[in-house]
Amino acid sequence: MRGADRRPAACTLWLPLDDARTSWLCTAALFVYLLSTMARDLSYFDSPELAMVAVEAGLSHPPGQVLHTLLGALFTRTLPLPPLWILNGLSALFGALSLLPVISLTGSALDTNRAHGLPKWSPMLATLALLHAALWEQATRIEVYSLATFCGLWTLAVAADAFKQPRSAPGEDGANALRIGLGLGLTASANPVFALLTASGLLPALLRWSVLKKAFMKLALGGSAGLLPYAYIWVASQREDAFVWGAPSSWANALHYASGADFQQNLEVSVGTWAAHVSDLLTRPAARLTTPLLVFGISAGAWLGIGRLGRGSTLTVTALSIAYVARNAVWNPDIPDFVSYLALALHLCIAASVAAAVALVERGLRTAALALSGALCLLALFAEPSPFVRGRGEDRSARLIGSNALSSLPAHTIVIVGSDHVAWPMLYLQRVEQLRKDVVIFPRGLASSSWFWELTYRDHPELRPFALRGPGGPAGRLQRFLAAQPARPIAAESLDTLVELGLPACRGPWLVHSRHACDAAPPDTAQTVRGLAQARDSAHARGSDHTKDPSTEGAIAAVSFTLGVTAWRLGNAQAALMLLTAALSPEERALAWRVPANMLAQVTLLRAPAIDWQRPTPLGDPARNAFMAAQLVLAAGLPELAKRWLQLAADLDLPEAIAVRAAGLGE
Repeated sequence: MRGADRRPAACTLWLPLDDARTSWLCTAALFVYLLSTMARDLSYFDSPELAMVAVEAGLSHPPGQVLHTLLGALFTRTLPLPPLWILNGLSALFGALSLLPVISLTGSALDTNRAHGLPKWSPMLATLALLHAALWEQATRIEVYSLATFCGLWTLAVAADAFKQPRSAPGEDGANALRIGLGLGLTASANPVFALLTASGLLPALLRWSVLKKAFMKLALGGSAGLLPYAYIWVASQREDAFVWGAPSSWANALHYASGADFQQNLEVSVGTWAAHVSDLLTRPAARLTTPLLVFGISAGAWLGIGRLGRGSTLTVTALSIAYVARNAVWNPDIPDFVSYLALALHLCIAASVAAAVALVERGLRTAALALSGALCLLALFAEPSPFVRGRGEDRSARLIGSNALSSLPAHTIVIVGSDHVAWPMLYLQRVEQLRKDVVIFPRGLASSSWFWELTYRDHPELRPFALRGPGGPAGRLQRFLAAQPARPIAAESLDTLVELGLPACRGPWLVHSRHACDAAPPDTAQTVRGLAQARDSAHARGSDHTKDPSTEGAIAAVSFTLGVTAWRLGNAQAALMLLTAALSPEERALAWRVPANMLAQVTLLRAPAIDWQRPTPLGDPARNAFMAAQLVLAAGLPELAKRWLQLAADLDLPEAIAVRAAGLGE
């Protein structure tokens, strides 16, 4: 019988499951798939920072992600495996475990008075739907989203079952209230935004709960217990041997850290811009296979509801998730973090959609049920990258970029890095793996943060002091710092950084050099190109143009673009062409190598201002590399080759290339 089968117990994580055995088998299968396709090394965006603070037991950017850090610190110290394997596996674990509350919510969305449970195919359908690329992305690299999603879903599933009529068993309502409070607190300890989204989904039903007054103290007690991990911020702030963001050891610093003031400017947009972001999020090509899933789920939720959570819970969570993401001033819907904030809504939509498929079967509408089930599977199968080519296990590009950049530097270099996809892998390798401890790594965006200067001087006590306060803003502060270290070589990721600081520049293998760093031998362009090409090819399925990981492709394109344009601006067109095409396919790279050096030698310096690209990208875009390569060979008097690369950029939907082709330029 359904009531007996769905009785919550420890073996089902206190979730009501109709068929615990099938549910766990599906969860195990999903876990195996995520493990087999997950990253085993560093990735991009916040992953290296989260890995670094977990291994060091430090503190990451606000709001701290304390639950993730604590779990990561615990497992990396107790399991006999490489730390990065463990931390990536942590994401895979909670990504798979999220299936259990999805199955439980599916049951809650159906008539609770039915005598029979869910059919065995429904957990399998939910498993297939969870293979969607948007959910795979967050569960196969080091991130906090799969943990926060699981905590939020678990809370909603417990609440959906608890908000029924009062239990006959003594103390059962109090135990449920304790669990709901604990779940909300733990969700907040993983990510406060997910806690607010979870609360929005259960608050209306919670306020109508008949035993709320009696169970309120248990609810508050559970919530307080779930928030205890935040005490770790104070513990971490006392450490001087770990990376601790914001140094929140004083009340003023702690308040600044807790308020998220470091990122407040990123969440301030006008109403018109916000509306444009919402439209962009739902209509961009990369999001088109996410939007139908939301539509299915909202419709199914409005039809069936999610148990006592009500018919509007799915819509509420989805709407608030989209509203929050659209507040970002730094906007690009292809940034994985943005879609990851929709993870709770996507899981709810899958639960509601699977429930709708079961309900259609029970009403004799098998064709409609088959169509809905097929649509869920097709969305998961055709969302790029396809489940058949996914695989981050061979991707070592973030390590390659960071280690090669560090290894190429002269002793005691000060390196100023502007991009997170370069800075954080370098910091992880230096702090955790002790690579090039003599180098001073300074992320350009933290130049205005006093706490990072204190951390830098603590790690490098041999640095000479300078006046932290003075004219010129962050650039002036960096100029005073560099002037106080006259004997140290300097390197930067971008030529523009050195120009801004008034420093001469020369090419290095992976960075732009200045001062004594220019005394080294000329860089071996071929070696740099081989490293970039190897990293690029690891992001593609063997023998295919399908991308296994768009983030890796974008990062490699960004690095090779910066190196190529820098070489062109510094007068080496041949190196520029090799570096620009390193992010393209092996065939395009081979073409670049065959261009006669004497023709490239006649290309003048690139003096035009940087292009204001119409299509923003999170990291880089191979289409931009092809476009710039076309411009370079056109300047070398090779119009046919320019047409080829211009066409490649147009085929990749680069607006600038499409416009040039439409105008007939390069003909």
